[in-house]
Amino acid sequence: FDRYNMMRMVSLTANLQGNDLGRVGEVQVPQDQIRSKDDIAKFPTMNSAKRIQMSEWKDQLEDQVTNRAYPDRKPRYAQHPLIQDVASVAYGTTNGEFDRYNMMRMVSLTANLQGNDLGRVGDAVKEAVRRAGKPPQGVFVDVMGQVPLLEDTFFHLLSGLVLAVVVITLMLLAYFQAARVVLIVMSTTPAILLGVLTMLSITGTTLNVQSFMGAIMCIGVGIANAILMVVFAEESRAKGMTAEEAAIHGAQQRMRPILMTSIAMVAGMVPMALSTTQSAPLGRAVIGGLTMSTLSVLTLLPLVFAIIQKKATLASRSLHPDDLGL
Repeated sequence: FDRYNMMRMVSLTANLQGNDLGRVGEVQVPQDQIRSKDDIAKFPTMNSAKRIQMSEWKDQLEDQVTNRAYPDRKPRYAQHPLIQDVASVAYGTTNGEFDRYNMMRMVSLTANLQGNDLGRVGDAVKEAVRRAGKPPQGVFVDVMGQVPLLEDTFFHLLSGLVLAVVVITLMLLAYFQAARVVLIVMSTTPAILLGVLTMLSITGTTLNVQSFMGAIMCIGVGIANAILMVVFAEESRAKGMTAEEAAIHGAQQRMRPILMTSIAMVAGMVPMALSTTQSAPLGRAVIGGLTMSTLSVLTLLPLVFAIIQKKATLASRSLHPDDLGL
């Protein structure tokens, strides 16, 4: 129940017999809804409850209630009966409010936690629920609020990241028509993700929605730089160079445009990364991912190209006579 504070109640139950009083009345009178004895002059005449405001509790309330004449309906008798003649007065407590979720009664447990991100808090709540054991029959526990929304967002972001890698792979495969070249280009993806995670760890930034978006941006730019180098190296190999010579030549000739692209994007992300706004994780993720991506493209990618393409054939897979094999 959302409110746990209880209200002191005065419960009056009357069994009224007679032609005109042949009905059962039950009333609950909270102490904060009665201001005077006149406020309880009208009781329900059917099975229902009535709440009356009272400013403060008075010791003489019981006397005021029990000595009050039964009101509003003049009987055939000459005198109104007193409430004490037809009812018994008892004091008790009741819930101030019932909350429902899908027509089911609900108990909400809330807490304020500081110093932890929402993901860790959600894991701690689930662990506490697990330690509490199986709930009684007819009772179930559901974590609500921002935790399910965060989990759903992360699932879709991770799905988008995987989908982006798959789409890029298919496009490269259709363009190069060689699985070897596609494997060389996509080999930079682990380095990009490693750079993102390293930067987030160094800066103490959590893996959140903004950093996920930064990782997706880094994958796009990093793979574009890798394509730039691999295409030039493959063209050099088609002209008669060995795989080792083509890899070194491609890295040398494409180092300037790769550095210009990466440095420009990293420099643009520095103000965002140094800020305290919500977009700071995006800038930090981009800086870490592009830095590691640039280093891997200029150092590791030529080595991977030389190893994989060392014995690759130059025969064309296309039926067009002008197409060169990759």
